Amino acid sequence: MIDTFRKRRTLGVAIDERAIHLAEFSAGGGVPRLARFAVLNFAEGMSWDDPAAIGRALREVVQRSKLSAGRVVVGLPSRWVMVVPQALPPLTPAAAVDAMNLLIERDYPGDAQRWCFDYAGAVDPVQKSTVLLAATPRDRVTAVLTALTEAGITAERITSTTMALACVSAGADKREVMLEITSDGSTMASTRDGQITRVDRLASVQASSEKNRIDSLAAQVRRAIDGLASDETRRPDRLVIWDCDGHDEAALLELGRVLGVETVVNPGLAQQISHASPQGQALEPAMMAGAIALAKSSPATDRERSIDYLHSKLTPAKRSDVTRLRIIGTVAAAALLSAIVYFGVDWYVELGEVAQMRSDLAAMKDEVATAREIVERTRAAEGWFDDRPPMLGCLRDLTQAFPTSGQVSATSLTLRDDRTGTLGGRAQTQEGAFDLLDRLASSGRFSKVKMVYVRQADRSGPGVAFALTFVHKGGE
Repeated sequence: MIDTFRKRRTLGVAIDERAIHLAEFSAGGGVPRLARFAVLNFAEGMSWDDPAAIGRALREVVQRSKLSAGRVVVGLPSRWVMVVPQALPPLTPAAAVDAMNLLIERDYPGDAQRWCFDYAGAVDPVQKSTVLLAATPRDRVTAVLTALTEAGITAERITSTTMALACVSAGADKREVMLEITSDGSTMASTRDGQITRVDRLASVQASSEKNRIDSLAAQVRRAIDGLASDETRRPDRLVIWDCDGHDEAALLELGRVLGVETVVNPGLAQQISHASPQGQALEPAMMAGAIALAKSSPATDRERSIDYLHSKLTPAKRSDVTRLRIIGTVAAAALLSAIVYFGVDWYVELGEVAQMRSDLAAMKDEVATAREIVERTRAAEGWFDDRPPMLGCLRDLTQAFPTSGQVSATSLTLRDDRTGTLGGRAQTQEGAFDLLDRLASSGRFSKVKMVYVRQADRSGPGVAFALTFVHKGGE
């Protein structure tokens, strides 16, 4: 009886750098509703470097709040998840898994084991498709699982909080943009017909006033929406803002008016929180948006349009015993067929016809040698007279786009066969990184230039670190 009661409840656990938010949804009566919620704000000195300590503190919060659920869905913050669109040719789902695993081995040589991968989106065996390849550091997932185990919680799924928010607010027949605003920065997710098509991490905004901060955020969203419009047939129908950082709602609605897009802020969130008011907790409703979206997620519908690092779609399916028997039978049949062919050829040789063919080949020995020499010389010359490798043209165009002042430098570059690429670098200022993005976009040599992230550089150097993606148009 208790197990049946627990299975009707889902606990959403939204992980953050300095806090963990929990929301428990109950399906009693056939109508899901928010039953309980709680938050663990990290004490001074507590961090993810010691996940066991976080787990012990979380266990106290769970017991004190009487949280109990059969399903637990965990969401990672957008800072921990890197999402890159990946174009695929017509492939079956099984073939797409093999193809993406090969791409991962190519793009992460010797380093793939340090990451967890999954993808969101549907592949098509008839036409080209684009999926979202999502990667997160494996040690982050390990730390989260350690903390949950210490707290007595067993996770059913580990996904992205940003994707959960995008899925819960996406319209089935609309093009929408979801903007998640947190104290750690902002993330934008684009959806079409209920499917997530892009996830863009926006640059952190440092401004002296609320108005300047909103204006800077609006400029970044406008740039991303304009880039989205170049990929789609029309602009988005609606902007959904999840504000987890306490902004003025009127200012956020004004942001939507400036962008020319219908805008809603935290839709339905206050009503859900008020239904759980008997718990007597006074929390800012928007802080619980991520945890509530995770608790409301459906494993049946969200498996394709979201990610799950505990059950990655990139893990090759195990072959059943029946499949193994079929493979063994096929190999045995092929071996038998090969033996029959071998003895048939041997009998053919005994008749003398193969001997005659060998005699003819020996007579052509000098001509074959001359032809082989011509072929080898031609292959050696192709590298000098054929078209230059497209990679050289791309490197030239990238070099010419960099400012000569030396304020921006490249730290990594990945070029792919389909002319897409990812450029990582450092800049003395955030404006320098976006200046490089604008120079690439206006050069006429690149298309679909997108900023993946801009963030403060680590202790190895000053300034900001950034990464952007592009498509090289090629040509002379």
